[in-house]
Amino acid sequence: MTRRLIALSVVLALASCSPSDRKEPIAVSVVGDERDVLRVALFQGLVALDASGGIEPALAERWIVMDGGLGYIFRIRDAKWSNGRDVQASEVAQSLRRTLDDRRNTLHPLLGNVSSIVAMTGRVIEVRLKRPQPEFLHLLAQSEMGIVHGGAGSGFYSIHSRRNGITRLRPMNLSLFNNAAGSTPVAGNDMRVRGDPAALSIARFASGQVAVVLGGTLATLPLAQAAGIPDGRIRIEPARGVFGLTVVNPEGPLKERALRHALSIAIDRTALVSRFSLEDWPVALSVFPQQLEGGVRPAALDHLNLDLAERVARARAVVKPGTRALIIDLPDGPGMDILMAALAVDWSRIGIAVKRAKRGERPDLRLIDDVALSNGIAWYINRLGCGRVQPCDPASDALLARALQSDDPAQRITLFSQADYAIAAAHFYIPIARPIRWSLVRADLSGWRDSPIANHPLQRLRPMLR
Repeated sequence: MTRRLIALSVVLALASCSPSDRKEPIAVSVVGDERDVLRVALFQGLVALDASGGIEPALAERWIVMDGGLGYIFRIRDAKWSNGRDVQASEVAQSLRRTLDDRRNTLHPLLGNVSSIVAMTGRVIEVRLKRPQPEFLHLLAQSEMGIVHGGAGSGFYSIHSRRNGITRLRPMNLSLFNNAAGSTPVAGNDMRVRGDPAALSIARFASGQVAVVLGGTLATLPLAQAAGIPDGRIRIEPARGVFGLTVVNPEGPLKERALRHALSIAIDRTALVSRFSLEDWPVALSVFPQQLEGGVRPAALDHLNLDLAERVARARAVVKPGTRALIIDLPDGPGMDILMAALAVDWSRIGIAVKRAKRGERPDLRLIDDVALSNGIAWYINRLGCGRVQPCDPASDALLARALQSDDPAQRITLFSQADYAIAAAHFYIPIARPIRWSLVRADLSGWRDSPIANHPLQRLRPMLR
């Protein structure tokens, strides 16, 4: 969501607010940029994701799937835009069509199967697909698919005010809250959301200024671990997605595929993750998760089944004398200092030196650290395809397009597997582990659930009754 949309939502929300008694607001600090958290709070999609990654109702209170997955009928719940106007199906359909046409949307390559979106009545819309797409509802649940009309959202909250870096959210669309809470009617709490540097977020939590800290990554995890936060208040989640290095300079030493492969097999991933003192942080030995759609295993990276000494010997044999130091672009933070040190040790064994990219300096490698909210393999192919990373193997994009256009489920899986192999064989992406996300949660706050997709909507959080 752009800052312009947030600003417009503020104006519209202020116009519709009236003074009333409010519950004590819940203060939330987001590590870094709070805009993603605000976007999810303000702009609901037709459906949403629960903590486990399953589909649950959102702006659509129910739906049916017809014609073997070619048709979806959604019934829009009784809801209002943040400007106070009733939500109409025609407005929802218009928003979805606009989103589908937006090539800047990172999900655009995955949405080409939609043939029509039509408002059938004031509360019902129909979406037709050219061919079945099993992960279609998961795509609709992504934050990029939030419904917007004239800058107004239809989410759980509207913006009441913004002052001193704090965005104050007020509940709206109580039918959404009641769905999220179960059968017990609730009104929801105001939220005060701010973006902070990690150290300040942690300090605010430790002093009781905020009830929740969201958005922590591996870069800042050592700060949280060293802060003396009581047991159980730090929630660390290995989320599904991609965490690794992608080649960004096609003209440097890494234009050689053999050297890219050497770097990948020389990493001691087990030793690397052990530096962070986490009980369970799975390493990544393939580009995609360990199980693909249809039960097909992902393509294994060459030689990672060998022991470390054999891998190092193979890698050292392809490194040319005089190869210059590689420049790596990593986020700031002590976790990235640890990661950089681990890579320096591993790659020094094969005669490769590394250094951290300085401001304005062109790197050879850059970290990707993204959580996959979609359960489909298409998300991974799209994330590592030519539309998102360069250099790349164009074959993976072509195979993804063919898979999404296939009416044959078996052929679809075969094409996905071939795209998986193409990305793995090119070695433009070096997998390391699964993404890490951490949060801080006060003991007297209910509604928190650990999530494999690091999904923690604000509307779930409520103070415990005393």
